[in-house]
Amino acid sequence: MNDNDNLIFLLGPTNTGKTYYAIEKMLTFSNGIIGLPLRLLAREVYDRVAEKIGKLKVALITGEEQISPKTAKYFITTVEAMPSEKYFEFLAVDEIQLCNDFERGHIFTDRLLNSRGTLETLFLGSDSMEKIIKRIFLNPNILKKERRSNISFIGKKAILSLPKRSAIIAFNSNDVYSIASKIKSVKGGAAIVMGSLSPQTRNSQVAMFEEGTVDYIVATDAIGMGLNLNIKNVAFSSLYKFDGKESRLLKNNEIGQIAGRAGRNNSDGSFCTTLNCNSLSSEAIKALENHNYDANEYLFWRESNLDFSNINNLIRSLEKKSNDPKLIKTQNKRDENILKYLSSLDLIKNRLNDQKNIKLLWDISLIPDYFKNLDSMFSDLLVKIFCSIVDTGLLNCNWAISETRKLQDLEGTIDMLTFRLAKTRFWNYISNRNHWTNNNKELKTLALETEKFLSDALHQRLTNEFVDKKIRLFLREYNLKKSIEIKIGEGNLIFLNEKNIGSISGFQLKIDDEKTLFKNKFLKKEISNKVRLVLEKFARNFINEKSFHINFDNEANVYVNKRKIGSIYQGTSLFKPNLIIINNNYLDEKTYTEIFKKVKKEIEEKIQKIFWGENDFSNLKNKNIKSFLFSIEKNFGIIEKNQIEVGLIPESKYEKSELSKREIFFGKHLFYYKNLINENNRDIRWILGCIYFNGKVLGKAPKNKIIFDASNFSKSLLHLTGYIKIKNFGIEIIFLEKIINKIYSKKRRLFYFNYSILNQFNIPSYIIVEILIYLDFARIAGTSNVSYWKKKKKNNFEKSYYNKNSPFYVLKKLQ
Repeated sequence: MNDNDNLIFLLGPTNTGKTYYAIEKMLTFSNGIIGLPLRLLAREVYDRVAEKIGKLKVALITGEEQISPKTAKYFITTVEAMPSEKYFEFLAVDEIQLCNDFERGHIFTDRLLNSRGTLETLFLGSDSMEKIIKRIFLNPNILKKERRSNISFIGKKAILSLPKRSAIIAFNSNDVYSIASKIKSVKGGAAIVMGSLSPQTRNSQVAMFEEGTVDYIVATDAIGMGLNLNIKNVAFSSLYKFDGKESRLLKNNEIGQIAGRAGRNNSDGSFCTTLNCNSLSSEAIKALENHNYDANEYLFWRESNLDFSNINNLIRSLEKKSNDPKLIKTQNKRDENILKYLSSLDLIKNRLNDQKNIKLLWDISLIPDYFKNLDSMFSDLLVKIFCSIVDTGLLNCNWAISETRKLQDLEGTIDMLTFRLAKTRFWNYISNRNHWTNNNKELKTLALETEKFLSDALHQRLTNEFVDKKIRLFLREYNLKKSIEIKIGEGNLIFLNEKNIGSISGFQLKIDDEKTLFKNKFLKKEISNKVRLVLEKFARNFINEKSFHINFDNEANVYVNKRKIGSIYQGTSLFKPNLIIINNNYLDEKTYTEIFKKVKKEIEEKIQKIFWGENDFSNLKNKNIKSFLFSIEKNFGIIEKNQIEVGLIPESKYEKSELSKREIFFGKHLFYYKNLINENNRDIRWILGCIYFNGKVLGKAPKNKIIFDASNFSKSLLHLTGYIKIKNFGIEIIFLEKIINKIYSKKRRLFYFNYSILNQFNIPSYIIVEILIYLDFARIAGTSNVSYWKKKKKNNFEKSYYNKNSPFYVLKKLQ
């Protein structure tokens, strides 16, 4: 090919300012055109140029949208929509490396070989095109641009660890939506960018990202085609893409084109992998960081000089191969296959009687397939359109308008809205074929209005589905940027990333705002797992403690070192209450069992210390001692002297010595365990006694010498707290012993009592009367001031026989 001084190739990686350069260059000419790879990018550039020079001077032409003032001097188009009938002083095509693209390469190659400006032609693209450009063009004028910032690989990142201002790349809509849901759950939300979105929906979504409403964007590889966003990191969820023929691994230059969106202008960027994405090799990482990609060895091509003399000649010309080995016949035959299918139908075959109709059928075959995988619906529409135009000279616009109106329905899922929007884009494309519709304003306006209507609704639906503002506020408040860190602070407070979220009560986690915190399933799972590890460590430290202090409160709660860990309830015996360790399933079963056994053992040892040890009678040979211990335990630590059968009261020095070793006190009238008069443990004895006898704690433990109303307390319960029950009052055993000692202080046959004893002990007269009756005294005579009493005598007959209900008698028989 001949050398052309006006043909310029501007090559370089992403973020070199190539597109900006082309725009500025175009505006130095009196007219010009720029072909861009995406409708989204075309709209972005159009908005930028229109803002700079005014809307009357600039036109936007894409397959689905046309804004073309009569005064327009500068045309912004998609590459496919570049008009061949117009001539411009300046012509530019962006992303020319797409000549090597399986789906659209032949279109870019046609522009490369055949499109020219009258004064200057500028092709923009990757360095990977340099080698083949030099092979095709003689002494090409190649300008190189360096990237204005660096990009670096930061490894594989979990969704939670992705830095802010990340774009997560997927290659189909299902994956985009799935990833957006994950981002919502851990980051509060994401914007969506896909080639299938309308410009309005895309712009609304991008605006959320650019304004900081969301910090993440999930996109297809459409984002790699020059869209200028404030992205700091690009994360690949996959390195495989379906290219229209098969699912294949991306080439390094394709990865680089997308990764290059990170770090705009002079700000450095990064790229990474995430989710189930395969790892990048060290060679690939080095190539991507240095923008060093394999050169393109060939370009996809298709014959552009088509023969419309008849349908067979058209098909043959489309199937023609190039004689140049650098130009490979395109393998993407979707439009060719549609042409063959339509031309085989009798309904159409009968109408292919001139070149005009054959050309029309080819133009209809080129209509983009917006429906994807709904071939019958798409082909049926194409048939109706062709027949309508051939038969009447124009499309039946009333039918097209009716079909478009049906799409103004907001019911259904995101996929249904997206499908309606895709169908609307189809009618937008049709409405912009002015020679088919006679520039029908109603159809064009309706299609645009319907697209706007559906675009607004889709944006709102996407936002509702993939953005949770409450979670975003929550994540910001709890500083959940890169990771979840749980730790236990002073006072057993639980901290999530330095912010207090609750506390550990015993071995139970209490979260202050659990409803909000655990609303999100992902966060609930992540936080729960972290808490479980921390709580396990906390529990293990407790298990390894050699000693600790156990206590109880009036609600039967168990405290270890002043920390509530559980509660007790009625067990099979006083010495073995049942225990519950409070937890909310953060401890594993083994750890819980170890804690339970340790605490239960400690409780049982404490009970024996504050009461008395359970007696082992098997090693006792002395019958009196064995019978006595059996009886005093049966009476819960206190036994009255007159309850013991004659002859079985321990009298010998040995018996008293052995019982004293067991901390038993021998009083004038009562025998009891000394622990029962220990005031330090009275509260605990009361709590344990209430639990065993009543199943609940009956208020606070009594502290006074006399309980004037003990009607609700059993005799045995009062024994455990050092009281004797007489009638309906209780009296401390030490106090009672003092009164008894006073009564028996002088040996006499007749006892008299006056106010002296009442004043000495500060008790009412009826108390002393009941005590005397309890001691088996009988009143002989007296007044209210003084009374005379005499001890009752037991007859010999009563003394000679055992009480057959007595435990002493039972043991005697067993022995």
